[in-house]
Amino acid sequence: MKKFFTLAASLLVFTASAQYTVKNLDKSLVFYLTNDTVSTQMGIYEDPDTGEEVEGLVPRPWNGASCVSAFNACGIGLQSGTDDFGLNITIKERYSDPENGFTIPAGVYRGVTLNRARLDLSGPLNDGSTFRAFTNVKSMVLYFIPVPTTWVSGGISLQDFPTGRIEAQYLNDSDTLGELSNLAYREAHITMTADPLESDTRVIKGVDLVGFERDENDPTKIAVTQPFKWTVNLQNKKDASEYEALFADPETKQGEFVNYVISSEETEAEIEYYFGRLDECRAYYDNDKIQSTATGYSCYDHKWCTKTPWTAETPIALKVKYRMYLVGVAVMSATDGAGVQYMNAADGAKATWSDAAVAYGTHGEEGIETIDNDAPKSHRIYSLNGQQLNAASGICIQDGKIIFVK
Repeated sequence: MKKFFTLAASLLVFTASAQYTVKNLDKSLVFYLTNDTVSTQMGIYEDPDTGEEVEGLVPRPWNGASCVSAFNACGIGLQSGTDDFGLNITIKERYSDPENGFTIPAGVYRGVTLNRARLDLSGPLNDGSTFRAFTNVKSMVLYFIPVPTTWVSGGISLQDFPTGRIEAQYLNDSDTLGELSNLAYREAHITMTADPLESDTRVIKGVDLVGFERDENDPTKIAVTQPFKWTVNLQNKKDASEYEALFADPETKQGEFVNYVISSEETEAEIEYYFGRLDECRAYYDNDKIQSTATGYSCYDHKWCTKTPWTAETPIALKVKYRMYLVGVAVMSATDGAGVQYMNAADGAKATWSDAAVAYGTHGEEGIETIDNDAPKSHRIYSLNGQQLNAASGICIQDGKIIFVK
């Protein structure tokens, strides 16, 4: 018989035999993934004048792996990569999500880059157990910054962000918490604008989304009005037939849905996933091997897998995969009127849950101004000059406001 123990401080449930941990969401959880742009450490870098390697202050890495200790301190497992492309993001207007209170003031930030990596909300905890999933969860929310294709010969090379996705899977309630449903996902994509200065040595594109702008001399510096909010509902509300139109070719029904392409008018979007029985899934039309599909459709049998009903007790494993630039993540409770708890990953091993928080970074005033120019807004180019707030941020202060001066 399975034995359960409840830890009052963190509301974690342990299965005694396997020591797997599941967190029941009596409250929604908001994870801030930002840091400042000025943290440094001693390291080796190449002197731009001599080309020699010298020792000195270099930027301190900020990536998914940097967040693991904070998540563990708050009782959540995390596995992630070490990508850090040195991107600095300016939020031009204070943003607060009325649904859960996620707040990011106007200012300058670093977020977490997922390139060929996952932000996997599972893994070992400090007490020796392994975190696997959430229960009583209705949705997962990503707050991301669009970063279109960026390539400079001998320098930065980024494919369009996002082309990533939330991956979710229903688990069974046995001691092993094995997979019950397909691993459901659907990718988010952005439509990019052309680089007006494209050449053999550079391709720096733009995007008509959330007030996007970039610096003309340093494409790692990006400004947006607000992050984009992308929500995936996990309660399996729709019947399989309602997803038919999402296949690129309804006749052959490939194993993945068409991408969700974000329009320039949107600042947020919500989609839903279908979860079907994993033991009925077959990914290929010519192979009867049991294998998960993104859609819950069996390509070999040419039919939908039996729907797996959602309940508040259903353990759901969650992860974010590939090419996303994240400033925050939320996992939303299915309980009506549930409260919210916040965690700031920049606090590292000292992180705790709190009843109120804001994103960590270099905060400005209520708004940030940019000097306009004649370029289309989607690839408007600006310089960060003038009296700097600090050497690394590349912004100036006038009349109490952060201002970018062309």
